[in-house]
Amino acid sequence: FVYFAGKKAVTHIAYVITTVTAGVWLTGVGIVCSMSNEEVALAVSRWYTWFGIIFITPAVYFFSVTWDPEKLKRRKRLIIFNYLCAAGFYLICVATPWIVDGLYPYPTGFFPRAGILEPVFILWFYAVMTLSFRSFFRNYRDAKTPAVRKNMRLMFLSFVIAFFGSVEYFPNYGIRIFPVAFLPMFLFTTMIGYCVVRYRLMDIQTVIHQTLMWLISSAI
Repeated sequence: FVYFAGKKAVTHIAYVITTVTAGVWLTGVGIVCSMSNEEVALAVSRWYTWFGIIFITPAVYFFSVTWDPEKLKRRKRLIIFNYLCAAGFYLICVATPWIVDGLYPYPTGFFPRAGILEPVFILWFYAVMTLSFRSFFRNYRDAKTPAVRKNMRLMFLSFVIAFFGSVEYFPNYGIRIFPVAFLPMFLFTTMIGYCVVRYRLMDIQTVIHQTLMWLISSAI
């Protein structure tokens, strides 16, 4: 819905990429945690689940900078670099055991076991997410109207909520917790979808107000 509400806007495209990768991550975790065949579960984890986990990282940063056209132009190279890093991590994940070294048995299925390079990926993940966090905060700080500031504050809050989804890395190291990432990620995608549509509506309202003022001025 958000995409078709303004599919030409870069922000809407970035939102779709973010929600798709989040959906792949969460559905992948659910599938692997409910499987009984370890070999198939490992393949699904490496090829499907970790595609979402890896590519949501540059997607969130891309989304965070699309709210400011000037910032988007300045950060273009960094966005491309982040996606190239993600592609590299994904190739390592599917071709070697260095990201996912196997599976831990879980009460309802399996969970991936961390490989020797997963800590490197996690460092990159948190570095990019920190940049995204800073970008969302600056969007809030630099908002020019109370309505936009309110929208950015909600966006910033949604990112903070989503950050708690990263606790799902703990089971990769043998720390058993219930997979809870679905809740903060669902709230995140829902809240930012609301913000995108609301921001688009504010743009439409601004155009209407400017048109009305022009008509009144012309009539006078």
